[in-house]
Amino acid sequence: MGREIREGERGHKRGKKKSSAFRFIRRLFLGSVLFLFVLSVLGYVIFIRPEVNRLRGIAYDKLAGSNLKDLTKRADTVVFDTDGQQLGTINAGHFVYDKIEDISPNLQNAYIAQEDRNFKTHHGVDYKATLRAVFQLVKNRGRITQGGSTITQQVVKNTYLSQEKTFTRKIVEIMLAQELEKMYSKADIMEIYCNTNFYGNNCYGVEAASQYYFEKPAKDLTVEEAAMLAGISNAPSRYEPVRHPDLALKKRNQVLKSMETVGYITEAEYEEAIAKPLQISQNVQKGTDEDYMNSYALYAATIRMMEVNKFPFTYHFETQADKEAYQDQYEEQYNFYNRELRAGGYKIYTSLDPKIQNILQETLDKGLSKFQEVQENGKLSMQGAGVIIDNKTGYVVATVGGRGTEDK
Repeated sequence: MGREIREGERGHKRGKKKSSAFRFIRRLFLGSVLFLFVLSVLGYVIFIRPEVNRLRGIAYDKLAGSNLKDLTKRADTVVFDTDGQQLGTINAGHFVYDKIEDISPNLQNAYIAQEDRNFKTHHGVDYKATLRAVFQLVKNRGRITQGGSTITQQVVKNTYLSQEKTFTRKIVEIMLAQELEKMYSKADIMEIYCNTNFYGNNCYGVEAASQYYFEKPAKDLTVEEAAMLAGISNAPSRYEPVRHPDLALKKRNQVLKSMETVGYITEAEYEEAIAKPLQISQNVQKGTDEDYMNSYALYAATIRMMEVNKFPFTYHFETQADKEAYQDQYEEQYNFYNRELRAGGYKIYTSLDPKIQNILQETLDKGLSKFQEVQENGKLSMQGAGVIIDNKTGYVVATVGGRGTEDK
């Protein structure tokens, strides 16, 4: 006689089957996790650790013998003509290294508010900011809309590394930033940062910039003046106020808003500051102005340095976003290498011929001499330009960008 199976027994058997299936899935999951963990450890030991050690060695080598005093003096960059004769100098003689007590707290606060709000607490790298920057990079399809580098990392880029965009360079940058924080105080790092930034118009370092734009020492910068300088150094060719006053004003006010948001200035102080117009003096110091030959030599040398460091020059773009992303990258790298040249210590050899240059300049000035209308900025309204190229070599031998000899 067959055994009668009751409903309760059926449920009990189904429960056993479900329990067995659950245990199998759990074991499979745990086994997979363990396998991946072991695989990761082996991968680290075999592949990643040697590379990390290699990169750490590069970082330590770059810091070996590093001395704060090495940054306090700058030599001139010298330009030579086609015959090897000195054509001019990109003068670094007006570079003055300011100690932190000679740098206005307003500028220090402006940089922290705008560039690195966790500067006083992190140990060289702000991982949250880095992740936010990566997220925005992906979100905006490769267009850089938010930086993730701390002030310490920017010091590393300004003083120890090229602007090459590689994963390896980024890892070295992070390691160097962490080591730099062990070597120097926060005050030292801020001091280096302010002295190694480029502020446009041949102003390398905050003291040169403060004297050029405001005719005052850096320790006396007001809130709005400090905000303007902090904005300029972010992208000098875009925000310097001589050629781009509207963009400079907009950027200055953005920095002031950041300072108000963080709490460095009150709402009333913010409103008072943004109501003030840009007031710059352009206190041109000896050796600051460049003629067209020196200016062109700097441009050509900057482009050459970008080529040597494998910058991917691009001339055709699929979308406007691609073009804007490229322009951001181009400007960042151009500013970096141009700043390096202006900082001093380089020799630039050119194909420029001063005799032909003088003939070209005189011809242009004479041809436009009857046009004497003057603009509000003091420049003649009617302008012209010219370039002479050697057909045999394809090299530029003379270049003129306007009436008069100085590229202002």
